[in-house]
Amino acid sequence: EWFADDVQLKFGAGIDFQNIVLGQETVGKIIRANVTYQDLNGHSNSFSIETETTVEDVNDSPTGDLVIRGAIANGSTLSIDWSEIVDLDGIDESTVQFSWLRDGQTIRFRNDDTYTLTDIDAGKWITGVISYTDQAGTYETLSSNSIQINPVSFFYLTPGEQISQSL
Repeated sequence: EWFADDVQLKFGAGIDFQNIVLGQETVGKIIRANVTYQDLNGHSNSFSIETETTVEDVNDSPTGDLVIRGAIANGSTLSIDWSEIVDLDGIDESTVQFSWLRDGQTIRFRNDDTYTLTDIDAGKWITGVISYTDQAGTYETLSSNSIQINPVSFFYLTPGEQISQSL
């Protein structure tokens, strides 16, 4: 039997008769094993052994995908969808910050979860970034996959207007 601060841990993922994989539920707790066995003479015996210190927390890297949503056209608004992001250490939502990159460079003064495309974005690669401090105090940063903005979507012609190009 395995215990974390006198609470019995259930057998299952990472816990069996001989082994325990320490997880978030054991952080800050003393781990104890109660062992009962029968010796070669048929006598039942038991003993307990426990850790000398509590289980320390380690950073759990966030998982999930950061996704850019929205139409890729001039004047369209893109948004960062971070609903799939999971951090076992917890996300302190008061620390969440957003930023946007154009061809790998920070787009100045664009630190909302939305970004409106302009002519300057035509043909460029746009990336969404989220940063936060998890509830264990670790600063985390995640980036979306970059999307290329199609330059054709930024070509406008007013009715009656003609195109002229000098070579």
